[in-house]
Amino acid sequence: MHQYRSNNSYAILLLALIWSCGMVRTIAQHRKMDSLKSVIRSAPNDTTKALLYAYLWSEYQKTRPDSAGFVADKGIALSQRLNYTKGLAYNYHNKGLSFTHSVQLDSALYFYKKSLSLNEKLRDSSLLGLLQLNMGNIYFRKDLPEKAIAYFKTFLAISEALDNRTHMAFANNSIGMAYFDSEQYDTAITHFLIAKKLFTEQHNPLGISKVHSNLALLYMNANGQYDKAIAEFKRALAINEKNHFKKQAALSLNNIGTCHIKQKEYQKALEVIKKSEIIYRDIDNTTGLAYNAIGYGNAFKGLERYTDAIGQFDFALRSLPKTNQEERVKALMGLGACYEGLKHSSKVKAMYAKALKAAYPKSLVEYRITILEKLAAYHAGKDEFDAAYGHTNTLLHLKDSVNKLRNLKRLQQLQIKYEVAEIERNNSNLALAMALKDKDIARKRMQIALAAGLLVCSLLATLVWYTRFMNKKRVIKVLAAKNATIHKNNKTLEQQGAVLQKALTEKELLLREVHHRVKNNMQLISSFLNIQERTKADLDIKTFVENGQLMIKSMVLVQDTLYASKRLDKIPLQSYLENLTRGIALSFKNGTHKIDYQINAEGIFLGINKTISIGLIVNELVYNALKHAFKGRENGKITLSMCRTELDSYSLTVSDNGTGFVSESPFKTGLGLELVSLMANQLRGVSTIKGTKNGTQANITFKMK
Repeated sequence: MHQYRSNNSYAILLLALIWSCGMVRTIAQHRKMDSLKSVIRSAPNDTTKALLYAYLWSEYQKTRPDSAGFVADKGIALSQRLNYTKGLAYNYHNKGLSFTHSVQLDSALYFYKKSLSLNEKLRDSSLLGLLQLNMGNIYFRKDLPEKAIAYFKTFLAISEALDNRTHMAFANNSIGMAYFDSEQYDTAITHFLIAKKLFTEQHNPLGISKVHSNLALLYMNANGQYDKAIAEFKRALAINEKNHFKKQAALSLNNIGTCHIKQKEYQKALEVIKKSEIIYRDIDNTTGLAYNAIGYGNAFKGLERYTDAIGQFDFALRSLPKTNQEERVKALMGLGACYEGLKHSSKVKAMYAKALKAAYPKSLVEYRITILEKLAAYHAGKDEFDAAYGHTNTLLHLKDSVNKLRNLKRLQQLQIKYEVAEIERNNSNLALAMALKDKDIARKRMQIALAAGLLVCSLLATLVWYTRFMNKKRVIKVLAAKNATIHKNNKTLEQQGAVLQKALTEKELLLREVHHRVKNNMQLISSFLNIQERTKADLDIKTFVENGQLMIKSMVLVQDTLYASKRLDKIPLQSYLENLTRGIALSFKNGTHKIDYQINAEGIFLGINKTISIGLIVNELVYNALKHAFKGRENGKITLSMCRTELDSYSLTVSDNGTGFVSESPFKTGLGLELVSLMANQLRGVSTIKGTKNGTQANITFKMK
């Protein structure tokens, strides 16, 4: 059952992203996240900025969904200060989607309801429809299919009113899954077929594939029609293979294998699951391989190849996420059955005991009943009547509790029916309001058409008047054109003069800047030499000179990179660091080491002062790594990473996989760390260094301002 629930969640998130992009379609949609952050920082605190936060949320949801919630919080806070209803409604909705992503369903529902309350004033049909869909999905995941159906049907009605056939397809698919969950199978099939027709009209192969998969799951789980289920899974498989939906194709093959196992066609199951395994390995999907392992295990168990089955079930337990309790219970039960076949009494009891513990959540109560029945029967067969009695007694208490819960659920269903009736009445009011709104729109369109007619008449009258004076204006146009040409030439000359003046000013500024840089660089070299002077007792003359040369080369390289760049005020750090490390490697004349360099600084641009400081830090850290980290080793790796950690903060990391350092290391307490600390202070940042047996890592964090 978890598979069609995940299909519904995928549909919800897909529609939410479509809505979020459409909501701010007048903004530059293809800007990267950093560019949008820059726009938000420079924008005033007005209603436009509140909507910009909503768009930024959609970008976070695509790339960093776990951090998207704080963007919605900023949009909510700004909208509250501005008393901006539309911004609040959109950002509340985004906050609800973030909680849905993190499976905090009650919190998600709270924010959806707040957005829905505000939307009663906005009358935004698109937002209203998505709120109905998302709230329906929450109730569906909370195992309240009747409530879910009411919200899904409202979403369908709104989609039909807006003639949005894509949303109509998703709505019918969601309604079908809710009816499937409430065991109204014929009605579920009807809605699945409607969804398939709509997806076909929209040329949506992924949607069609999902409908076929949902139909197959219905046939497989509802009444054991495995032949029909296999046929539907094969239809989904054909679509997935044609459109290169690899993950969906692997899942379809695995489900076909499950059907063959249910029909005791174990050899066929192994052949199909093998095809699924090949695809999952190709896309490196560990969870999918765990599902394959459970299928393999059940097939081998059916063939009484218990040792092979045990290996597969063990692999599944190692690979499955700890949150996937249902599949872990299946694997543990499979192990118990295999050990029972091998007559390993102690392991049988241990596996069933683990399975019973794993099946603790309420949603897995049926598994607990099955496990207790197996344990009672197993102990009875071993003449262990005390244990058999204990399990039987626990089983009776559990069944009694389940019956009480079922009775309570019936009472809850009566309450839900009342609430559904309230929802339907509210939906009728909403539909009426939308109908009135449509009539109002039609009336406004009529008014616009009438105004357009009057405008056309006015234009015709103006055209007649304009024709009478056409001949007189020809001469005026010629003179005006000549005057315009003269004016344009004058303006061009003025612009050229301004460009020349600007170029002259820039050259003067650059000349002063060069003098200033030379002075700063000389001061840096002087400081470095003073530091080395204090430690010269530990340095020979050759090392002293080499260090000085590398310092000067790193500063010269800044100038070379600056003048090779298209922008004289910003230096591309990736190319600078590549050239710098290449120069350091050539200067360090030791042919016994083969060192790989990995540099990650794409898209980072810094001013000349900060680049010089970064260069001196990297120069010192890389040189020391080459000198100390790889003694007694033939090869190694040095990694340089520069990234933005916050809006205006950066982090530089230099690490190696060498021998690390100990407390007596000269680099930890001597000149190397002193120079790194000096440069970090000049950046107004913080430096840290740590070493282990696996290498050394230095980190410098600093802010741009």
